[in-house]
Amino acid sequence: MMWKYSIVVEGTGIHVKSDEKPMIGFYANRKLWTSRAEAAIDKAKALILEDWMHGGYRDANTGSAPMLRVESITPVSLVWLLLTPSQKSGYVFYPDTDS
Repeated sequence: MMWKYSIVVEGTGIHVKSDEKPMIGFYANRKLWTSRAEAAIDKAKALILEDWMHGGYRDANTGSAPMLRVESITPVSLVWLLLTPSQKSGYVFYPDTDS
């Protein structure tokens, strides 16, 4: 049986220039169909790493590849499933507060 999970992942170790302070981390939320929670985590991490290693953020990142940590994983309810689309991209960045 397939389940839909919402996985929030934090990425650290990056360095992306911005108008103000450099961005050194991010949060990403991925909503994915899988048969097990562990598979959802693996798939979410793989999608994020693909984006940073081979996709649009590869050239912008002057830091290291992101180190990923799962902040939360939640099975998605039927109501949530009907009201929200699958999310396979997008990030919320946070700056370096020491610079």
